[in-house]
Amino acid sequence: MKKWFLPVLIFAHLLYLQALTFYPYPELFTYPYLVTKGFLPFRDILDQHFPTLLDLPINLWTLGMQTELSAKLVFFALIALTHVLIYSIARKIVKEETFAIVPNLCMLLCSLFLMGQLSGLILL
Repeated sequence: MKKWFLPVLIFAHLLYLQALTFYPYPELFTYPYLVTKGFLPFRDILDQHFPTLLDLPINLWTLGMQTELSAKLVFFALIALTHVLIYSIARKIVKEETFAIVPNLCMLLCSLFLMGQLSGLILL
């Protein structure tokens, strides 16, 4: 398999995700913002969850994820990183470059199915 196939696959996946509407959870922005302003979870903020990474002094807000665009870029970076890690692990297990791309193709197909785009086609 050519070395260019994985970057093309990652680019195609990100291009597909770019076309979808992106809805980040509001708590990804609200809780980290309130923590940076001095509010303390479970004292000043009513939270029914266990403490999360959002409530730490170094959180997504302080690392720069303060807008929807920055959240989308973090999401895209995580998708690309996941593809690279899956490929590197599969390459160590399979020891052939040609078959190491198969788990990435499975991830792409599962992503399409879970995003709801292929589920309508399968039900037809």
